Amino acid sequence: MKRKALLILLSLACALTCAIGLAACDDGTTDTHTHTWSKSWTSDATHHWHKCTSKQCSKNSGYAPHDFSNGTCICGKSYNEDLLEFEPYPYGGGYVITNVVDKAITELTLPASYKNQPVIEIGYMAFKDCRKLKSVTMPDSILIIAEFAFDGCINLTDVNMGKELVTIESCAFYGCISLTNITLPERASNTEEDSFLGCPIITASFPATAMNSIPKALLTEATITGYYRISESAFEDCVTLKSLTIENRVPEIDSYAFRNCISLESVTIFDSKIRVNRNAFTNCPIKTAIIPASAIDAVAVKSLTDVTITSGSEIPAYGFSDCTSLKNVILPNSITTISNYAFQNCSSLKGVILPNNVTTVGLGSFQGCSSLISIFIPTSVTTIGGAVFRYCTSLISITIPSSVTTIGTSAFQNCSSLINITIPDNITTIGYEMFKGCTSLLSITIPGSVTTIEPYAFQNCSNLTKIIFNGTVGQWNAIEKGYNWDSSTGNYTVQTN
Repeated sequence: MKRKALLILLSLACALTCAIGLAACDDGTTDTHTHTWSKSWTSDATHHWHKCTSKQCSKNSGYAPHDFSNGTCICGKSYNEDLLEFEPYPYGGGYVITNVVDKAITELTLPASYKNQPVIEIGYMAFKDCRKLKSVTMPDSILIIAEFAFDGCINLTDVNMGKELVTIESCAFYGCISLTNITLPERASNTEEDSFLGCPIITASFPATAMNSIPKALLTEATITGYYRISESAFEDCVTLKSLTIENRVPEIDSYAFRNCISLESVTIFDSKIRVNRNAFTNCPIKTAIIPASAIDAVAVKSLTDVTITSGSEIPAYGFSDCTSLKNVILPNSITTISNYAFQNCSSLKGVILPNNVTTVGLGSFQGCSSLISIFIPTSVTTIGGAVFRYCTSLISITIPSSVTTIGTSAFQNCSSLINITIPDNITTIGYEMFKGCTSLLSITIPGSVTTIEPYAFQNCSNLTKIIFNGTVGQWNAIEKGYNWDSSTGNYTVQTN
């Protein structure tokens, strides 16, 4: 009896020890041994993994779906020909996937070949009603996705298409109600308008040739690629679109292509040679833009706050005029000219750095930039146009490089916060009304090269106390001074060499 009781107790102890060991290995937090993974693969119909060599451990490593894109998976498993059904491609040279045997499959990587020939097409209704299918990966050999190929795959969320795909036929993804993100390869040029009928696409990347096939009711982010223009009114009234990226090689954006995209706030255009119709973004509240100079006329809207110009040699005349929300501007080194009135009345703009290759700052180019505090003018600049900083009422100081040989009339008129300024050598004329209304101006340094001060040049500089003239008294007296050049100024003194 004692022996029997002892045997029972030993059996219970062994069972308890095994249970504790298994629990420690399976709970995901505590292990009673160091894992040693089998060098050989274990697999099922859809996945492969390495087992732990401990008989009491059920953990595994490297769990992943089979990838048959090279014909044979890394685990050594050849494609399960029983999982899919094939037929010869009608025109020869390959095969068509016609059916999946296991309708409950959740992930699938399609083979690139079958019987040593390429798999060319996903056939008519091949995966229809695979309701548990979540992910499908296609090899580059697939050229065609036929009608209703994935009809009713209501849990499909991840579709990875091969880069050689050309054709997506009518209703290929009909009723894929979980498919919110799609990326089409650039070659997908033959895509039916209803290919994604019933798909709630939110984010999409696609060639311009396929733009009519993308549902737009919920589209918020779009990336457009390829070699085809974006046609007139293509995305008109796409009211949910918030972010747009247009990659290289898209040659043109037609009139009203994005008209009334009332949520569109971010636009990025990469191609420096693109032609953009000035009405392309009518009634779009764009706030941030990364664009070439060729797109400025279309994208420069009043709501714009931040802009980066990526290429081009010129900021066009009136390019950003009246962009009253514009705060930040980044210009590339390729810019050589800031044209007339380019940033006129950008009343929120506080600072600008002109790139090192700019030679001309045109007439009125920053006129009315009432928040402008500072601007960097490089030594490449030779010409500053008339009225260039007129009514820049927040401008406190500015350095004009010695490379400048011409400053136009009224250049600093009513810069009411400007405290002091130095006119560079080689300037011969201080133009008409150049500093008129600079009521905070205390001192100005004038080079000995100046021979003419035109009418009203310093009128209403009511706090002017010192003029430093880098020349002799004789030179100062010889300067031709125009009518009322210093009317209503402060009690200034002239300091000469």
